[in-house]
Amino acid sequence: MTNKFKIYYRVSSRGNPLGRTELSNTDLSGITRQDCFRNLVKIFGTENLIVIADNADDDVISFLVSEGIKNIERTFFGNTLSFRYIVDRAVTELQDEDIAYFVEDDYVHDYDAERIIREGLEISDYLSLYDSMDKYKDSDKGGYNPFISGGGEDTKVMITESCHWKKTNATTMTFAAKIKTLKEDYNVITKYCPNGAPHPMDFLMFRELITQKNRILINCMPGKSAHIGLEMSPFVPWISLLKGEL
Repeated sequence: MTNKFKIYYRVSSRGNPLGRTELSNTDLSGITRQDCFRNLVKIFGTENLIVIADNADDDVISFLVSEGIKNIERTFFGNTLSFRYIVDRAVTELQDEDIAYFVEDDYVHDYDAERIIREGLEISDYLSLYDSMDKYKDSDKGGYNPFISGGGEDTKVMITESCHWKKTNATTMTFAAKIKTLKEDYNVITKYCPNGAPHPMDFLMFRELITQKNRILINCMPGKSAHIGLEMSPFVPWISLLKGEL
């Protein structure tokens, strides 16, 4: 029997509300978080979708309802504690071999994303579908990641049935893992989601998981998702995909 696959989607009106992107003056400036959500539903469906509307205004709720979402849980935790909440839900609701995919509200996805996630978790502990451009920009040239030099990170490239992957040194809080891994790493995950922090400390969390617990974190190449607030995963026609032209 196929293991369960659950998407824990967080949306908020604080910080990065639906309807706004940080991509002004680019070809992607017209993408909204409503577009991201519609894309999420198109790619994954709603059967395995859990929506957490944290500090969400009524217009966000109205939008979700208009898209046919009936089970919406409203919370008031804030960014950091809402992530801890969905981790707690996942490890409580699901079985060890089931998969949780935690999704923030400003990502778009390519086709076959669930299948790619299932493949990737056969060779890793954690995975991201986002091939972030910050992994290709040296830190001494304005890049955000201190481990990048010579235009990339020290890594290992692997392959599954449908996709190439590389080991990577960190990622965002949109990622997938099996429940048994989340349970084993729960103390590390929650350590970097402390009460009062404005956002989870994703970089430090993954660095400890990789260096202290020998966890394997991978991302696919090319990316099967993209963060609309940052440079998009390269070599994917995201605009055409969102317009339904592919």
